[in-house]
Amino acid sequence: MIDTTLRVRKYLILDFAPAQILENARSTAIIQNYLMSREPGELFLRWTIPLEGEDTFYSISPYRTQPSRRRGDVPHGVITREQYVELLATRRDRRLKPIERTRYDFDYRGKHYRVHSYHEHLKGLDILELKHEGELNEKELPADWQVIELGDYSQYTSLALASRTHW
Repeated sequence: MIDTTLRVRKYLILDFAPAQILENARSTAIIQNYLMSREPGELFLRWTIPLEGEDTFYSISPYRTQPSRRRGDVPHGVITREQYVELLATRRDRRLKPIERTRYDFDYRGKHYRVHSYHEHLKGLDILELKHEGELNEKELPADWQVIELGDYSQYTSLALASRTHW
């Protein structure tokens, strides 16, 4: 079982096709849309499709940067497919593009990694997320992994990427 509860320490852009490291990873397809609300990007809908026999589910969530005092006002949690379809048809924020990606979770040398491989208008963007306590030592990564460390992750958040027309 892969531990996905550890906090994120580093984000890096992969500068290569990650196929060789992803063969044994647990993969999940995600389609994320934003809903019209008081603030752009405040609510998002997510259609999560595990690619290994687990159940597909639909959810609505407040964007993580929103103040927690408003969480009570904002619907969140798992919803039915019918609710998902209705919200998408009636409240989708058409100013923001859907984010389509495949998320790969895997462990390597005792550390948990997650790769977000984007599709459609963001094709070619692959972000490596290191989830563990402690610092990343570049020597811990396989020698053929070419990565670029992100100092400012804000331009790579889902909300920022939904505002882009291309990568």
